Parts: sequence; structure tokens; C-alpha cells
Amino acid sequence: MKKSIALLLLISVNFFAQAQEDFFYEMKVSTNLVEKESFYLEVNTNWKHVYNEVGWRRLGVAGMATKKINNWSLYGGLSTFYTFNKDIVNYLEIRPRIGLGLTTPIVDRLTLNQRLLGEWRNHFYSKENKNRSYTRSRYRVLLNYTIAENKEKQTAWKVKPSIEWYFTKNVAYGERFAESRRYTLMLSREFKNKDELSIGYRYEDFIKLLEQNKIGHLVLLEYSF
Repeated sequence: MKKSIALLLLISVNFFAQAQEDFFYEMKVSTNLVEKESFYLEVNTNWKHVYNEVGWRRLGVAGMATKKINNWSLYGGLSTFYTFNKDIVNYLEIRPRIGLGLTTPIVDRLTLNQRLLGEWRNHFYSKENKNRSYTRSRYRVLLNYTIAENKEKQTAWKVKPSIEWYFTKNVAYGERFAESRRYTLMLSREFKNKDELSIGYRYEDFIKLLEQNKIGHLVLLEYSF
């Protein structure tokens, strides 16, 4: 038993010695410019910042059109990000994307949402670095559970755990935080006017760069109206 505990401690120490942890916060505001029964167009802006380094920040603006066909959804959109990275280089990213989604009711108040996206990532650098482009796929599984609902006041509390995998062969120059997997837990409050305020935590597993396996801890604050 003592040998097993000692071995476990040794493995844990070795893991944390090899891993580098970063702490982030992210804020996102979104709204639907068009909202119909089977089609809507969402736009959002977001800001991401790393706590333990003042030199890395990212500002983003995105739009996504969704066409619903029964339980299926077709996605098409464009995201634009500007990353401030004083230690390496600032760069602009333009990211067209298309995708497919499926919503599956499990039981009352619980649904399973699956989403597959394909992205074309284009990086444009502020210095004399060669601009780069590559493709990436991502697959997300999300559970949407209504834990409390007041039908008279038309309000609700929801919890949304999710896992997302990223598939890519390349990492662009200057991209220090290239995702490999995301584990997210969100708590949402839906108001009578259908506005929604969410707060959550995300564990991010980044692609291994140089000698370190990087992981991130992220606090999220989102508001949609």
C-alpha cells in the first residue's frame, strides 16, 4: 500500500513538473440579429485575457447563421480575432467556418447537443512574419439540463456541461494557446425576456509546445440578449 501511494505521488509530482498552468478569464456578449422559427443569425464579441501574464490578450467579433431542419442544424459563419502578444508577435486571425449539429431529447428537461465544425484559420502578422493558413475540425458534446423552471414568470436555471475535441496537424506561429480539448461547466439564468446570463469554468488542454504540456483554467462570463 505504501509503495502504491509513493508511486502515485511520484507520478503526480512528475506531471505537474512537466505541465504549465495558465489562468484566464473570458467575457462574451451575443445577440440575434435575425430570429425566426427555423433560422437565426447570431453576432457576438468576446475578450480573453491571461491572469498570470499581462502581455497576452485577445479580442474577437463573430457571426454565425443557423438553419434548423427538424433536430438538425446547419451552420455557417465568420470569426475575427486580434491577439496582443508582446513576447512574440501580434496577429489578426480571420476564421470562416461551416458545421453540422444534432439536438437529441433524452428525458424531460434534458437534451444532448452535438456539433461538428470545420474551420479555415488565416493568420496575418503585424511584423515581417509569413502569413499562415490551415484547417481545423472540432467536435463538441453538450448536455443542456433545466434544473429549475418557473413557467408563470417564464424564468429558468440551466446547467450545461460539455466536452469539445480539436483536430489539427498544424499550429500557427505565435499561437501559444492552441486547444486540444475543452471541458466546460456553465450555469445559466434565463429571464422572462429570454435574455440569458451565464457563468462557468473551463479546463483547457493545449497542444504540446516545446517541452511542456500546457493546461488552462478559465472563468467565463456570458450574456445573450
